[in-house]
Amino acid sequence: MAKRAPNISTVSTVEQILITGVLSERRGVVAGHSAGEAFVALAGVMANAPDRLPQALCDVALDLCEAGTTGISIIKTGTTGEEYFSWEAIAGRLADKVGGTTPRNFSPSGTSIERAATQLYSYPSRLYTYLDDMPVPIVEALVVPFLAAGRPLGAIWVLSHDERRFNAGHAYVLEQIGAFCGAAFYLIALQQQAVEARLDLEAEMGELRVADAQLQENLRQAGLTNGVLSAANQVKDDFLSMVSHELRSPISTIYGNAYILRNQGAALSSDEVSQSLQAIEHESLRLSRIIEDLLVLARPEDGGLPHERIDVSAILRTVIDAHGKQFPGRRIELEARAGTFAAGSENFVEQTARNLIGNAEKYSPVSTDIHVSVSDVNGEVCVLIRDHGEGVLPSEAEDIFKPFYRSPRTAAKASGIGIGLAVSKRFVEAQGGKIWVQAAADGGSEFCFTLPSLVEE
Repeated sequence: MAKRAPNISTVSTVEQILITGVLSERRGVVAGHSAGEAFVALAGVMANAPDRLPQALCDVALDLCEAGTTGISIIKTGTTGEEYFSWEAIAGRLADKVGGTTPRNFSPSGTSIERAATQLYSYPSRLYTYLDDMPVPIVEALVVPFLAAGRPLGAIWVLSHDERRFNAGHAYVLEQIGAFCGAAFYLIALQQQAVEARLDLEAEMGELRVADAQLQENLRQAGLTNGVLSAANQVKDDFLSMVSHELRSPISTIYGNAYILRNQGAALSSDEVSQSLQAIEHESLRLSRIIEDLLVLARPEDGGLPHERIDVSAILRTVIDAHGKQFPGRRIELEARAGTFAAGSENFVEQTARNLIGNAEKYSPVSTDIHVSVSDVNGEVCVLIRDHGEGVLPSEAEDIFKPFYRSPRTAAKASGIGIGLAVSKRFVEAQGGKIWVQAAADGGSEFCFTLPSLVEE
Protein backbone atom coordinates (compact mmCIF):
# COMPACT_ATOMS: atom_id res chain seq x y z
CA MET A 1 0.00 0.00 0.00
CA ALA A 2 1.31 3.48 -0.90
CA LYS A 3 2.03 5.91 1.89
CA ARG A 4 0.31 9.28 1.64
CA ALA A 5 2.87 12.12 1.50
CA PRO A 6 3.69 13.85 4.82
CA ASN A 7 1.26 16.62 5.85
CA ILE A 8 -1.24 15.46 3.22
CA SER A 9 -4.58 14.77 4.89
CA THR A 10 -7.95 13.69 3.52
CA VAL A 11 -10.40 16.27 2.12
CA SER A 12 -14.15 16.27 1.53
CA THR A 13 -14.68 17.98 -1.86
CA VAL A 14 -13.16 17.59 -5.32
CA GLU A 15 -12.38 21.31 -5.51
CA GLN A 16 -9.77 20.78 -2.80
CA ILE A 17 -7.71 18.49 -5.04
CA LEU A 18 -8.30 20.16 -8.44
CA ILE A 19 -5.42 22.35 -9.66
CA THR A 20 -6.33 22.55 -13.37
CA GLY A 21 -5.77 26.31 -13.39
CA VAL A 22 -2.00 25.92 -12.91
CA LEU A 23 -1.66 24.38 -16.38
CA SER A 24 -1.81 27.88 -17.90
CA GLU A 25 1.18 28.84 -15.75
CA ARG A 26 3.24 25.73 -16.48
CA ARG A 27 4.55 26.30 -19.96
CA GLY A 28 5.81 23.31 -21.85
CA VAL A 29 5.97 22.07 -25.42
CA VAL A 30 6.20 18.46 -26.53
CA ALA A 31 8.64 18.01 -29.42
CA GLY A 32 6.56 18.31 -32.59
CA HIS A 33 8.70 15.79 -34.47
CA SER A 34 8.27 13.16 -31.76
CA ALA A 35 4.53 13.78 -31.49
CA GLY A 36 4.09 13.71 -35.27
CA GLU A 37 5.87 10.38 -35.61
CA ALA A 38 3.83 8.97 -32.72
CA PHE A 39 0.49 9.96 -34.28
CA VAL A 40 1.46 8.52 -37.66
CA ALA A 41 2.40 5.26 -35.90
CA LEU A 42 -0.96 5.27 -34.07
CA ALA A 43 -2.79 5.77 -37.38
CA GLY A 44 -1.00 2.70 -38.72
CA VAL A 45 -2.02 0.61 -35.71
CA MET A 46 -5.63 1.79 -36.10
CA ALA A 47 -5.66 0.76 -39.76
CA ASN A 48 -3.95 -2.62 -39.32
CA ALA A 49 -4.71 -3.83 -35.77
CA PRO A 50 -7.30 -1.67 -33.97
CA ASP A 51 -7.56 -4.19 -31.13
CA ARG A 52 -3.95 -3.34 -30.17
CA LEU A 53 -4.56 0.41 -30.29
CA PRO A 54 -5.56 0.97 -26.60
CA GLN A 55 -2.20 -0.32 -25.34
CA ALA A 56 -0.36 1.61 -28.08
CA LEU A 57 -2.15 4.81 -26.98
CA CYS A 58 -1.02 4.25 -23.39
CA ASP A 59 2.58 3.63 -24.48
CA VAL A 60 2.65 6.83 -26.55
CA ALA A 61 1.06 8.91 -23.78
CA LEU A 62 3.55 7.53 -21.25
CA ASP A 63 6.46 8.68 -23.43
CA LEU A 64 5.16 12.05 -24.66
CA CYS A 65 3.79 13.15 -21.27
CA GLU A 66 6.87 11.90 -19.36
CA ALA A 67 4.55 10.13 -16.94
CA GLY A 68 5.05 7.40 -14.38
CA THR A 69 1.84 5.60 -15.39
CA THR A 70 -0.81 6.09 -18.05
CA GLY A 71 -4.11 4.29 -18.52
CA ILE A 72 -7.50 4.21 -20.22
CA SER A 73 -10.76 3.91 -18.25
CA ILE A 74 -13.93 2.79 -20.08
CA ILE A 75 -17.48 3.15 -18.76
CA LYS A 76 -19.12 -0.25 -18.17
CA THR A 77 -22.49 -1.29 -16.71
CA GLY A 78 -22.70 -3.91 -13.96
CA THR A 79 -25.26 -6.69 -13.58
CA THR A 80 -27.41 -4.51 -11.30
CA GLY A 81 -27.34 -1.54 -13.67
CA GLU A 82 -24.71 0.54 -11.88
CA GLU A 83 -21.95 2.16 -13.98
CA TYR A 84 -18.25 1.84 -13.22
CA PHE A 85 -14.89 2.41 -14.91
CA SER A 86 -12.79 -0.53 -16.14
CA TRP A 87 -9.05 0.03 -16.64
CA GLU A 88 -8.79 -1.41 -20.15
CA ALA A 89 -5.11 -0.63 -20.80
CA ILE A 90 -2.23 0.61 -18.60
CA ALA A 91 1.45 1.35 -19.20
CA GLY A 92 4.18 2.23 -16.72
CA ARG A 93 4.61 1.52 -13.03
CA LEU A 94 1.02 0.42 -12.42
CA ALA A 95 0.76 -1.77 -15.55
CA ASP A 96 -0.15 -4.81 -13.44
CA LYS A 97 -3.37 -3.05 -12.36
CA VAL A 98 -4.99 -3.47 -15.81
CA GLY A 99 -8.53 -4.82 -15.43
CA GLY A 100 -9.09 -2.89 -12.19
CA THR A 101 -12.20 -0.80 -11.58
CA THR A 102 -13.23 2.51 -9.99
CA PRO A 103 -16.72 3.93 -9.26
CA ARG A 104 -18.39 5.90 -12.07
CA ASN A 105 -19.72 8.59 -9.74
CA PHE A 106 -16.69 8.90 -7.43
CA SER A 107 -13.45 8.97 -9.38
CA PRO A 108 -11.15 11.39 -11.22
CA SER A 109 -12.37 10.05 -14.57
CA GLY A 110 -16.01 10.49 -13.54
CA THR A 111 -15.44 14.11 -12.50
CA SER A 112 -13.61 14.90 -15.75
CA ILE A 113 -16.45 13.41 -17.83
CA GLU A 114 -19.09 15.32 -15.85
CA ARG A 115 -17.20 18.57 -16.49
CA ALA A 116 -16.52 17.60 -20.11
CA ALA A 117 -13.00 18.96 -19.85
CA THR A 118 -9.41 18.09 -19.02
CA GLN A 119 -8.74 18.14 -15.25
CA LEU A 120 -5.52 18.11 -13.20
CA TYR A 121 -5.60 16.61 -9.68
CA SER A 122 -3.07 16.97 -6.88
CA TYR A 123 -2.72 13.96 -4.56
CA PRO A 124 -6.16 12.60 -5.61
CA SER A 125 -6.05 9.92 -2.89
CA ARG A 126 -6.89 12.66 -0.38
CA LEU A 127 -10.47 12.44 -1.66
CA TYR A 128 -10.53 9.10 -3.47
CA THR A 129 -8.98 7.17 -0.59
CA TYR A 130 -9.16 3.81 -2.39
CA LEU A 131 -6.18 5.05 -4.44
CA ASP A 132 -4.07 4.61 -1.29
CA ASP A 133 -4.09 0.92 -2.18
CA MET A 134 -1.72 1.61 -5.08
CA PRO A 135 1.89 0.44 -4.46
CA VAL A 136 3.27 3.91 -5.31
CA PRO A 137 1.88 7.36 -4.40
CA ILE A 138 -0.04 9.36 -7.01
CA VAL A 139 1.29 12.92 -6.85
CA GLU A 140 -0.58 14.34 -9.86
CA ALA A 141 -3.22 12.94 -12.21
CA LEU A 142 -4.00 14.55 -15.58
CA VAL A 143 -7.32 13.20 -16.95
CA VAL A 144 -8.84 13.78 -20.42
CA PRO A 145 -12.40 12.53 -21.18
CA PHE A 146 -13.23 11.25 -24.68
CA LEU A 147 -16.36 10.51 -26.72
CA ALA A 148 -17.47 7.86 -29.21
CA ALA A 149 -20.36 8.57 -31.60
CA GLY A 150 -21.12 11.73 -29.61
CA ARG A 151 -21.41 10.00 -26.22
CA PRO A 152 -19.02 9.88 -23.23
CA LEU A 153 -17.11 6.62 -23.40
CA GLY A 154 -14.24 6.96 -20.95
CA ALA A 155 -11.04 8.85 -20.13
CA ILE A 156 -7.29 8.60 -20.71
CA TRP A 157 -5.04 9.62 -17.82
CA VAL A 158 -1.40 10.07 -16.89
CA LEU A 159 0.04 9.91 -13.35
CA SER A 160 3.20 11.23 -11.76
CA HIS A 161 4.65 9.40 -8.75
CA ASP A 162 7.48 11.81 -7.89
CA GLU A 163 8.51 15.45 -8.30
CA ARG A 164 7.64 15.60 -12.00
CA ARG A 165 4.70 17.89 -12.82
CA PHE A 166 2.41 18.03 -15.85
CA ASN A 167 2.22 21.18 -17.98
CA ALA A 168 0.07 22.72 -20.73
CA GLY A 169 2.05 20.88 -23.43
CA HIS A 170 1.32 17.53 -21.81
CA ALA A 171 -2.38 18.44 -21.60
CA TYR A 172 -2.52 19.38 -25.29
CA VAL A 173 -0.86 16.14 -26.43
CA LEU A 174 -3.05 14.01 -24.14
CA GLU A 175 -6.17 15.65 -25.59
CA GLN A 176 -5.04 14.71 -29.12
CA ILE A 177 -4.43 11.14 -27.98
CA GLY A 178 -7.87 11.17 -26.36
CA ALA A 179 -9.41 11.88 -29.78
CA PHE A 180 -7.77 8.68 -31.04
CA CYS A 181 -9.21 6.79 -28.06
CA GLY A 182 -12.80 7.50 -29.06
CA ALA A 183 -12.22 6.27 -32.62
CA ALA A 184 -10.26 3.23 -31.40
CA PHE A 185 -12.86 1.90 -28.99
CA TYR A 186 -15.67 2.68 -31.42
CA LEU A 187 -13.94 0.60 -34.12
CA ILE A 188 -13.36 -2.27 -31.67
CA ALA A 189 -17.04 -2.22 -30.68
CA LEU A 190 -18.05 -2.05 -34.34
CA GLN A 191 -15.90 -5.08 -35.15
CA GLN A 192 -17.56 -7.08 -32.39
CA GLN A 193 -20.99 -5.92 -33.52
CA ALA A 194 -20.20 -6.84 -37.14
CA VAL A 195 -19.14 -10.35 -36.13
CA GLU A 196 -22.32 -10.85 -34.09
CA ALA A 197 -24.44 -9.40 -36.91
CA ARG A 198 -22.76 -11.71 -39.45
CA LEU A 199 -23.52 -14.75 -37.29
CA ASP A 200 -27.13 -13.63 -36.81
CA LEU A 201 -27.55 -12.98 -40.53
CA GLU A 202 -26.02 -16.35 -41.43
CA ALA A 203 -28.54 -18.03 -39.14
CA GLU A 204 -31.35 -15.95 -40.66
CA MET A 205 -30.20 -16.81 -44.19
CA GLY A 206 -30.25 -20.52 -43.30
CA GLU A 207 -33.83 -20.20 -42.11
CA LEU A 208 -34.72 -18.13 -45.18
CA ARG A 209 -33.32 -20.81 -47.50
CA VAL A 210 -35.51 -23.42 -45.81
CA ALA A 211 -38.51 -21.08 -45.93
CA ASP A 212 -37.80 -20.24 -49.58
CA ALA A 213 -37.70 -23.92 -50.51
CA GLN A 214 -41.02 -24.47 -48.75
CA LEU A 215 -42.51 -21.39 -50.43
CA GLN A 216 -41.43 -22.60 -53.85
CA GLU A 217 -43.04 -25.94 -53.18
CA ASN A 218 -46.25 -24.32 -51.89
CA LEU A 219 -46.43 -22.06 -54.93
CA ARG A 220 -45.84 -24.99 -57.26
CA GLN A 221 -48.57 -27.00 -55.58
CA ALA A 222 -50.93 -24.04 -55.73
CA GLY A 223 -50.43 -23.95 -59.47
CA LEU A 224 -49.14 -20.37 -59.62
CA THR A 225 -47.58 -19.27 -62.88
CA ASN A 226 -43.92 -18.91 -63.61
CA GLY A 227 -44.56 -15.18 -63.90
CA VAL A 228 -45.46 -14.91 -60.21
CA LEU A 229 -42.42 -16.96 -59.21
CA SER A 230 -40.23 -14.76 -61.37
CA ALA A 231 -41.66 -11.62 -59.75
CA ALA A 232 -41.02 -13.01 -56.26
CA ASN A 233 -37.43 -13.82 -57.21
CA GLN A 234 -37.00 -10.33 -58.67
CA VAL A 235 -38.13 -8.75 -55.38
CA LYS A 236 -35.57 -10.89 -53.52
CA ASP A 237 -32.81 -9.97 -56.01
CA ASP A 238 -33.68 -6.26 -55.82
CA PHE A 239 -33.52 -6.34 -52.02
CA LEU A 240 -30.15 -8.12 -51.96
CA SER A 241 -28.85 -5.64 -54.52
CA MET A 242 -29.97 -2.64 -52.42
CA VAL A 243 -28.46 -4.05 -49.22
CA SER A 244 -25.20 -4.87 -50.99
CA HIS A 245 -25.00 -1.34 -52.41
CA GLU A 246 -25.71 0.34 -49.06
CA LEU A 247 -23.12 -1.79 -47.25
CA ARG A 248 -20.52 -1.43 -50.01
CA SER A 249 -20.43 2.39 -49.85
CA PRO A 250 -19.35 2.81 -46.18
CA ILE A 251 -17.06 -0.23 -46.34
CA SER A 252 -15.28 1.24 -49.39
CA THR A 253 -14.79 4.56 -47.62
CA ILE A 254 -13.46 2.90 -44.45
CA TYR A 255 -11.10 0.66 -46.45
CA GLY A 256 -9.89 3.50 -48.67
CA ASN A 257 -9.02 5.80 -45.80
CA ALA A 258 -7.41 2.99 -43.80
CA TYR A 259 -5.30 2.12 -46.86
CA ILE A 260 -4.16 5.74 -47.21
CA LEU A 261 -3.25 5.96 -43.51
CA ARG A 262 -1.29 2.71 -43.67
CA ASN A 263 0.61 3.38 -46.91
CA GLN A 264 0.94 7.17 -46.96
CA GLY A 265 0.60 8.06 -43.27
CA ALA A 266 4.15 9.36 -42.94
CA ALA A 267 3.61 11.85 -45.79
CA LEU A 268 0.25 13.19 -44.56
CA SER A 269 -0.24 16.35 -42.54
CA SER A 270 -2.02 16.19 -39.20
CA ASP A 271 -5.10 17.78 -40.83
CA GLU A 272 -5.15 15.10 -43.55
CA VAL A 273 -4.81 12.33 -40.95
CA SER A 274 -7.67 13.90 -38.97
CA GLN A 275 -9.88 14.09 -42.09
CA SER A 276 -9.28 10.41 -42.86
CA LEU A 277 -10.08 9.43 -39.27
CA GLN A 278 -13.28 11.52 -39.35
CA ALA A 279 -14.33 9.77 -42.57
CA ILE A 280 -13.69 6.36 -40.98
CA GLU A 281 -15.71 7.32 -37.87
CA HIS A 282 -18.61 8.77 -39.92
CA GLU A 283 -18.91 5.75 -42.22
CA SER A 284 -18.46 3.31 -39.32
CA LEU A 285 -21.41 4.97 -37.59
CA ARG A 286 -23.46 4.75 -40.80
CA LEU A 287 -22.59 1.05 -41.22
CA SER A 288 -23.47 0.38 -37.59
CA ARG A 289 -26.90 2.02 -38.01
CA ILE A 290 -27.69 -0.01 -41.15
CA ILE A 291 -26.84 -3.22 -39.29
CA GLU A 292 -28.87 -2.14 -36.23
CA ASP A 293 -31.95 -1.43 -38.36
CA LEU A 294 -31.68 -4.73 -40.24
CA LEU A 295 -31.41 -6.62 -36.95
CA VAL A 296 -34.48 -4.82 -35.56
CA LEU A 297 -36.52 -5.89 -38.59
CA ALA A 298 -35.20 -9.45 -38.24
CA ARG A 299 -36.45 -9.77 -34.66
CA PRO A 300 -40.00 -11.03 -34.04
CA GLU A 301 -42.51 -8.47 -32.79
CA ASP A 302 -43.01 -9.30 -29.12
CA GLY A 303 -45.81 -6.82 -28.52
CA GLY A 304 -44.12 -4.38 -26.15
CA LEU A 305 -41.43 -3.76 -23.56
CA PRO A 306 -41.15 -2.56 -19.94
CA HIS A 307 -41.75 1.18 -19.73
CA GLU A 308 -39.51 3.59 -17.87
CA ARG A 309 -39.83 7.29 -17.06
CA ILE A 310 -38.02 9.23 -19.79
CA ASP A 311 -37.44 12.93 -20.44
CA VAL A 312 -38.46 13.30 -24.10
CA SER A 313 -37.27 16.91 -24.48
CA ALA A 314 -33.81 16.02 -23.12
CA ILE A 315 -33.53 13.02 -25.49
CA LEU A 316 -34.43 15.19 -28.50
CA ARG A 317 -31.87 17.81 -27.49
CA THR A 318 -29.17 15.11 -27.36
CA VAL A 319 -30.12 13.80 -30.81
CA ILE A 320 -30.22 17.32 -32.30
CA ASP A 321 -26.83 18.24 -30.82
CA ALA A 322 -25.27 15.06 -32.24
CA HIS A 323 -26.88 15.70 -35.64
CA GLY A 324 -25.55 19.27 -35.63
CA LYS A 325 -21.97 18.03 -35.20
CA GLN A 326 -22.38 15.72 -38.19
CA PHE A 327 -24.26 18.26 -40.35
CA PRO A 328 -23.14 21.73 -39.17
CA GLY A 329 -24.79 23.47 -42.12
CA ARG A 330 -28.32 22.49 -41.07
CA ARG A 331 -30.35 24.58 -38.62
CA ILE A 332 -32.75 22.62 -36.40
CA GLU A 333 -35.29 24.40 -34.19
CA LEU A 334 -36.50 22.66 -31.03
CA GLU A 335 -39.73 23.82 -29.43
CA ALA A 336 -40.16 21.88 -26.21
CA ARG A 337 -40.89 22.51 -22.56
CA ALA A 338 -38.09 21.24 -20.33
CA GLY A 339 -39.05 18.16 -18.35
CA THR A 340 -41.63 16.64 -20.72
CA PHE A 341 -41.88 13.08 -19.41
CA ALA A 342 -43.31 9.98 -21.06
CA ALA A 343 -43.48 6.25 -20.42
CA GLY A 344 -41.24 4.36 -22.82
CA SER A 345 -37.67 3.42 -23.70
CA GLU A 346 -34.97 6.09 -23.90
CA ASN A 347 -33.05 4.06 -26.49
CA PHE A 348 -36.14 3.51 -28.69
CA VAL A 349 -37.13 7.20 -28.61
CA GLU A 350 -33.57 8.26 -29.40
CA GLN A 351 -33.32 5.93 -32.40
CA THR A 352 -36.75 6.96 -33.67
CA ALA A 353 -35.86 10.67 -33.46
CA ARG A 354 -32.51 9.99 -35.11
CA ASN A 355 -34.19 8.17 -38.03
CA LEU A 356 -36.83 10.87 -38.56
CA ILE A 357 -34.38 13.78 -38.36
CA GLY A 358 -32.01 11.86 -40.64
CA ASN A 359 -34.85 11.49 -43.18
CA ALA A 360 -35.55 15.21 -43.03
CA GLU A 361 -31.84 15.85 -43.61
CA LYS A 362 -31.75 13.63 -46.70
CA TYR A 363 -34.94 14.80 -48.40
CA SER A 364 -35.04 18.58 -47.82
CA PRO A 365 -32.79 21.39 -49.14
CA VAL A 366 -29.88 22.13 -46.83
CA SER A 367 -30.81 25.83 -46.86
CA THR A 368 -34.11 25.12 -45.07
CA ASP A 369 -34.73 24.57 -41.37
CA ILE A 370 -35.94 21.40 -39.67
CA HIS A 371 -38.47 22.09 -36.93
CA VAL A 372 -38.92 19.72 -33.97
CA SER A 373 -41.64 20.26 -31.36
CA VAL A 374 -42.99 18.41 -28.33
CA SER A 375 -46.50 18.90 -26.92
CA ASP A 376 -48.99 17.25 -24.57
CA VAL A 377 -52.16 16.16 -26.40
CA ASN A 378 -54.96 14.23 -24.71
CA GLY A 379 -52.74 12.46 -22.19
CA GLU A 380 -50.00 11.70 -24.70
CA VAL A 381 -46.66 13.26 -25.56
CA CYS A 382 -46.63 14.15 -29.25
CA VAL A 383 -43.34 14.69 -31.11
CA LEU A 384 -43.51 16.45 -34.49
CA ILE A 385 -40.63 16.75 -36.98
CA ARG A 386 -41.30 19.08 -39.93
CA ASP A 387 -39.15 19.51 -43.04
CA HIS A 388 -39.42 21.52 -46.26
CA GLY A 389 -38.88 18.74 -48.79
CA GLU A 390 -41.23 17.52 -51.52
CA GLY A 391 -43.62 15.96 -49.04
CA VAL A 392 -45.39 12.61 -49.03
CA LEU A 393 -48.43 11.85 -51.17
CA PRO A 394 -51.57 10.75 -49.29
CA SER A 395 -51.47 7.50 -51.26
CA GLU A 396 -48.02 6.74 -49.82
CA ALA A 397 -48.77 7.69 -46.19
CA GLU A 398 -49.05 4.05 -45.09
CA ASP A 399 -46.67 2.43 -47.58
CA ILE A 400 -43.61 4.42 -46.43
CA PHE A 401 -43.72 2.67 -43.04
CA LYS A 402 -43.47 -0.76 -44.70
CA PRO A 403 -40.04 -2.44 -44.80
CA PHE A 404 -38.00 -1.72 -47.98
CA TYR A 405 -40.55 0.70 -49.48
CA ARG A 406 -39.03 3.71 -51.26
CA SER A 407 -41.08 6.37 -53.01
CA PRO A 408 -40.50 6.45 -56.79
CA ARG A 409 -40.56 10.27 -56.58
CA THR A 410 -37.59 10.58 -54.21
CA ALA A 411 -35.67 7.29 -54.40
CA ALA A 412 -33.11 8.72 -56.86
CA LYS A 413 -32.34 11.73 -54.65
CA ALA A 414 -30.85 9.91 -51.65
CA SER A 415 -29.39 6.51 -50.90
CA GLY A 416 -31.16 4.04 -48.63
CA ILE A 417 -32.91 0.68 -48.50
CA GLY A 418 -36.23 1.78 -47.02
CA ILE A 419 -35.97 0.41 -43.50
CA GLY A 420 -35.60 3.52 -41.28
CA LEU A 421 -39.31 4.35 -41.08
CA ALA A 422 -40.29 0.70 -40.66
CA VAL A 423 -37.88 0.44 -37.73
CA SER A 424 -39.26 3.67 -36.24
CA LYS A 425 -42.80 2.29 -36.48
CA ARG A 426 -41.67 -0.89 -34.70
CA PHE A 427 -40.06 1.16 -31.90
CA VAL A 428 -43.04 3.51 -31.38
CA GLU A 429 -45.67 0.77 -31.36
CA ALA A 430 -43.58 -1.28 -28.91
CA GLN A 431 -43.95 1.65 -26.48
CA GLY A 432 -47.72 1.85 -26.90
CA GLY A 433 -47.60 4.85 -29.25
CA LYS A 434 -48.60 5.72 -32.82
CA ILE A 435 -46.65 7.15 -35.77
CA TRP A 436 -47.90 8.83 -38.94
CA VAL A 437 -47.04 11.39 -41.62
CA GLN A 438 -49.03 14.35 -42.86
CA ALA A 439 -48.53 17.26 -45.25
CA ALA A 440 -47.17 20.45 -43.70
CA ALA A 441 -49.23 23.60 -44.23
CA ASP A 442 -46.35 25.46 -45.91
CA GLY A 443 -45.02 22.48 -47.90
CA GLY A 444 -42.93 19.50 -46.90
CA SER A 445 -43.84 16.76 -44.46
CA GLU A 446 -44.68 16.45 -40.78
CA PHE A 447 -43.75 13.14 -39.16
CA CYS A 448 -45.47 12.67 -35.79
CA PHE A 449 -45.32 10.04 -33.10
CA THR A 450 -46.93 9.77 -29.68
CA LEU A 451 -46.04 8.17 -26.35
CA PRO A 452 -48.04 7.76 -23.13
CA SER A 453 -47.29 10.88 -21.04
CA LEU A 454 -46.22 11.13 -17.40
CA VAL A 455 -46.72 14.12 -15.14
CA GLU A 456 -43.59 15.14 -13.21
CA GLU A 457 -44.20 14.87 -9.47
